[in-house]
This record gives sequence, C-alpha cells and structure tokens, in this order.
Amino acid sequence: MNPFVPTRVQGLLALLALLAGGCAYGLLSQESQLYMNSRYGRLIQEVEARSPAVSRATVQDLYWLSLGYAKAKDYGRLFPCLDELQRRIDAGVPTRPGDYLYFGDIVHLPHLIRSEALIDLGRYDESAREAETALGKAREMDAISTRTFAYGYLGIAHALRGDRERALRAARSLAETPTMGVLGEENASGLARIHLALGDYEKALGIMRRSEGAARLSGLVDLMGGAPLVGQSAFVHAELPRLYMLAKCLLETGGREEAKAGLDRLLALPATAENNDIYWMVLTDRGRIAEEEGDEEQALDLYRRAIEVIERLRSTIHTEASKIGFVGDKQGVYFRAVTLLLARERCEEAFTYAERAKARALVDLLASRRQFAIRSAHASEARAVLARLDRTEANARVQGEDLTLKQYASRRGLILQARETLRKQAPDLASLVTVNAAPIRSIQAGLLPDETLVEYYGHGEGLYAFVLNRDGLRGLALDGKALGRDVAAFREALADPGSGAHRSVSRRLYGRLIAPVEAALQGPYLLVVPHGALHYLPFHALQSASGYLIDRFALRTLPSSSVIPLLKKERSAFSSLFALGNPDLGDPRLDLAFAQDEAARIGRDVPGAEVLLRKEATETALKEQGGRYRIIHVASHGRFNPEKPLASGLMLVPDEKNDGLLTVGELYDLELDADLVCLSACETALGAVESGDDVVGFTRGFLYAGAGALVSSLWSVDDRATFELMTRFYENMKSLPARDALREAQLSVKAERPHPFYWAAFQITGR
Repeated sequence: MNPFVPTRVQGLLALLALLAGGCAYGLLSQESQLYMNSRYGRLIQEVEARSPAVSRATVQDLYWLSLGYAKAKDYGRLFPCLDELQRRIDAGVPTRPGDYLYFGDIVHLPHLIRSEALIDLGRYDESAREAETALGKAREMDAISTRTFAYGYLGIAHALRGDRERALRAARSLAETPTMGVLGEENASGLARIHLALGDYEKALGIMRRSEGAARLSGLVDLMGGAPLVGQSAFVHAELPRLYMLAKCLLETGGREEAKAGLDRLLALPATAENNDIYWMVLTDRGRIAEEEGDEEQALDLYRRAIEVIERLRSTIHTEASKIGFVGDKQGVYFRAVTLLLARERCEEAFTYAERAKARALVDLLASRRQFAIRSAHASEARAVLARLDRTEANARVQGEDLTLKQYASRRGLILQARETLRKQAPDLASLVTVNAAPIRSIQAGLLPDETLVEYYGHGEGLYAFVLNRDGLRGLALDGKALGRDVAAFREALADPGSGAHRSVSRRLYGRLIAPVEAALQGPYLLVVPHGALHYLPFHALQSASGYLIDRFALRTLPSSSVIPLLKKERSAFSSLFALGNPDLGDPRLDLAFAQDEAARIGRDVPGAEVLLRKEATETALKEQGGRYRIIHVASHGRFNPEKPLASGLMLVPDEKNDGLLTVGELYDLELDADLVCLSACETALGAVESGDDVVGFTRGFLYAGAGALVSSLWSVDDRATFELMTRFYENMKSLPARDALREAQLSVKAERPHPFYWAAFQITGR
C-alpha cells in the first residue's frame, strides 16, 4: 500500500475494492493508477509533460513528481523537486492537492521522502533528522500514517548508523502507534525492517510471520480493486524485498532449508536479476548455503556472480536499504571467495579477488565525486564518457518501469561499454570509478629488482597474506583476531618515548605479520600493501630477536598492488622544489618553529627553490603553483576524519579563494607533476585505528594528482626530531633514491634516539 496515503483512505479503498470488485480502481485518477501499478517512469512523463519545470508546477504536480522520483530512485531530480515543494509549503501555499489518493495535508511529505531517500544514500544522520521533523509535524496534525512511516525510517537510520539504543526507542514508539484500516498492522513492516537492520533476526522473523496474512490480503485487495498486472507483477518492487527479508531471517535463525527454498524461488524470478541491490545479496546468501552443504564449486560460482553484480555499477546507493532495513556486506562476499579459492590452492585467482575488493572499497569511497582531474590526451573525451557512465548508471537504478529483460540487459551493456572506453582513454581515472585489478604479470613487472611484495587482505577477524616476487606468488592464512586492538596498543605504546612498553607488542605483531612470510622475503627491498588497521602500522618498527625490520629492509608501501602499472616513471634530477612551512593558522598552539626552519633549510639546498612561510603558505599557492615543481614539501598539520575520509586534509592558510583546508576530496581534482610530495608534519590521530579509508584516500589522492611518491607520517613527531630527519633525508636524496634516502635518515636518527617514536613515523608510499 502507499505509505503516503492516510490509513483511513487505504481502508476505504480496500472496502470499496472488496465490495465493488473492480469499480474502485476505475474511480482513481490516471496518476493514482500509474502509481499503484509501479509505473513510476510513465507517471513522471505524464506530469512532466504538463509541468516541464518544477518552479512552475502546481503543488499537486509537485506531489506526484516527488512520489514518482522517490519510487524511481531518481535522486538527481528528487531533491530539487522536494526543495520546491518545501518552498511552497513555507510560503503558505495551500497544500491540499485534492487527489483521490490523498485527503490530508502534505506539510510533512518533503521530510518523509527525504528521510527514505537519505537512507538509500547512506546519509543516516540526515535521514534521522528529516524523520524527526516529519514526526513533529505529524503530531501537530495527528497524522497516524505519517508517524508510522517516520518512526520506521527513524529506526532504520539509527540502526544503520550503529545507534542501537535510539533504533530500539523508535521501534517501541512505532509499536505503540495505533493503526487503522482493514489491513491491520501496517507498522509491522517498519518494525521488521528496524530489527533486521539491528541484526535481531528472531524478532524480525516473528513480526513478518505475524503479518504474512496482512501482506497477502494487501495483494488480494489490489487485484480485486481492478489494478492490472504490469510485467511480472504490479507490485514486484514491493514483493521482492519482502521475500528476501523472509529468506534472510530464516537463514540467520537456523531455518536453512526453508531459506534455501525461498532464495531459489527468488533466483528463479527474472525480476530478481533486474534488482541489483537484492540480487547480489540473494546470490551471496545462497552461496553461503552451498558452502555449508559442502558444495564449494557452486558456492564459488554464486559468489562470482554476486561480485559481478556488485561491480556492475559505480554507485554505492543502496536502493533497497529503506525497503528492507538492511545493507549487505559487499566486502564479505569478496572475502568468502578469497577464502574458498585459497583453500583450493587457486592463489592467483584469490589474489585478484583481494585486489578487486580493495578497488571496490576505493570506488565506494569516491562514489560521491563527479569531478576529477584528467591527465590524458583524450581528457575531453574521457569527461564525456564519465558523464555518460553517470547517466547510464542513474537510469539503471530506475524502478517500476515495464522493461523487458532484454532492455535491462541493454542498460548493463551500455555501462560495460562506457567503462571499457574509459579504461582505454584514461586508465588512472578508470581505476577510481570502476572496479579493476591489474594482471599479476604487470604487477610483477613493476617490482624493483630484489624486491618482494607482501600484500595483506582481511575482513572481520580473517586475514591473509600474499607474497609476490619475480619468481611467483603464494598465499597463506594469518592470525587476524583482534588485530586492530594490537595495532592500537602499539601506537599507544609508541606515544611514550621514555618507555620500553612498545617492545612486547612490536614483537607480537612481528610474529603475526612478518614471521609467517619471512622465509619468502628475498633481497633488501620490501613493498608492503596494508589493509584495514594495518594502514596505521609502522611496519619498519616491527621487531624480532635480531632487530627491527628497518635494519634489514628498505620499505615502501602502496594502497593496492594494482596502482603499480599506473605509477609515474622515475626521473633522476633532484631539483625544482616548492616548500610551504609553518603556515599561520591563527593559533599559536599550532605553530611549528622547527618546521619553519626545516622548510627554509631545505630550500637553501636546492637552486631556484620557492619557499613560502607563515601567511604566504596558502592553500591557493599549493593549488596554483604546485604543478610546476618536481618536489613539494609541506610542513604543516593535518586534520584527519576517519568517519568522513574525503573531509580529511592539510591545514594551510585560507584566503579569498580557498578555506585553507586542502581536503582529500580536492586532491582528486589537483594536477601535479611531482616526483615526490613530502608531508613532514602531518599525522593521523595517534591511537585512533579505523577502517583505513582515511589513509587510503589520502595517499591515493596524491598519487592520482600526479605524485610519484609520497612521504608522510603516521603520528605527530617531536618537532626537532622531524627537523633532523628531514634535513638528512633531503641531503641523502642528492645521491640516493627516495626510499633509500629515507631509510638512511631514519637509521641515523635511530642511532641517536633509539625509541621508534622519533624515527618510525615516516613512510614512503608510491614509486
């Protein structure tokens, strides 16, 4: 039933349908009939034909367009339409459309629709605020149906943002909300979705079982009301989520056979393959069952198919999240595939899926960006292809259209075609907006002589290591239990340079991460590709009985192995330096006196260097002048936001053009031509260990912007020690590659100040 129709109206329609046997449907307007038949695209076309601009549309047309765009998941047009509707409401324009489907006021409608859409977009805090606003207006109007759906969205939003207490509070309020109408408990669906989002599968299943009769009656009423079937079913986009919810709850509560039958039923429906958000979850859960039954080949096939669906689109929009209260674990599918492949000794395939998982995480991180700097001879063509890819993916999300499977396949074909064109025209850009893994041979070819690559890949408490060199590849399972806790403990111990507490946890981490692969490490060079919490770990400070890892190896890191073929080729000249030191941030506590001396000292050693200090060290200067220099040195603070990685950034001086925070998101629109970017005073928060997305986004952003390599720190180091290390690093670079120059500088500081706090924070990422 329509969530935006008052309960009394729904009851009246149901009674009319039952009594009249088809007459009720004929009483509805054309817009109402299209909406009830899930013909959202046709509904939008009909209304737009008479109101092509929302600014000139009537309130009633804005009402129908809002419903149509929301159900079609056309978010680009939905929010401007809701904004216009809200402006009319705020201006006091009468808000009673007079349509048969709605007798009440619609002052709450923009907030309610926004709340649902924002859940799909993963913006849970904003969704909760919109639901609260809708609730406030519903209480004033005594609009029971609005309260029902607002409490449902509020509970789902809180559950998905991890606030269990508030989600349960919303669920209790929803359960206490009186319902009316012949269909009975209309709040049951909302309650089930909240508990599903919380992982309370027993409760969700019980609610669904109790409401099955009402759900069947709803479909019967629609048919008796005269609504014609469209495509597979007039209500296919409502029925598929309900069927999946039931199967999911059964699977998680031990009803495997019944869940298996339900999932097989879903896979047999052609419409399931059209609904990407549900399709990949159905495939994954069916794969879990096959794996539990011992049929590993079938499980692998199902996981592969699920991953293909996941990778089909660039977008992270969860178009079913508000319907089922559940966001599937995309990374978990990759991990299951990697686990099975390694168990069957198919190491290369497992490594490729691990790389694809990292690429998927990066695409998700950058999904909201639409502007990227493009350094390619085909830049204008690549921008056009990216815009076409965006439009095609947006069209692929549209629901409710009476499309054939052939038409859905055509949409997917257009997406694949655009992606392939983008890979040819701008491979760097394609690596950010599509899932792609470099062939193992090209990764091997990019390794330096006598270099071994160790790539870590984990999910939950599972952890694997892949060891790759010119001779071959091997993969093995490691102990990943509570790994984040050990990394955090190590970083916390490093914060006290007067203590030796770091030694025990350093050795423990060495035993977990390095000792199992030690026999395969060849030569003096080590390339580490971390994952998750390991992005915060100074690997060169891990210690065995024979000393630190830095004593044996020169290390570099990468966010993923697949960037190796994309890295800039090395140039030999040490020249053309641009340095920004100790920017005036308006707070004496943020001053870095030695950083200022450091930038000035480094600049004196390079002929023609440009050094900007204090108020001259602006964000605008870096953006406008940085592209002309081969080495960029920034001695300033960093502000890191693990929850919103793209909002992390470098703190520089603001001016009339820029706010002074060069964010990670802005890096992807920056054009540099640097062999090296050195960030000598930036740090992630000591002790804070999150998903690693903030580190990945930061380092990958500089590499994409055109840096061949990036030197950065994992924590805020003593100002004087940093001065000593950096001046030695630049002196060494006159005769050594950057990686060796950094190692020699760290070893020299280590000889004078043995505690890793002073020398281990810096690492080099990239070439």
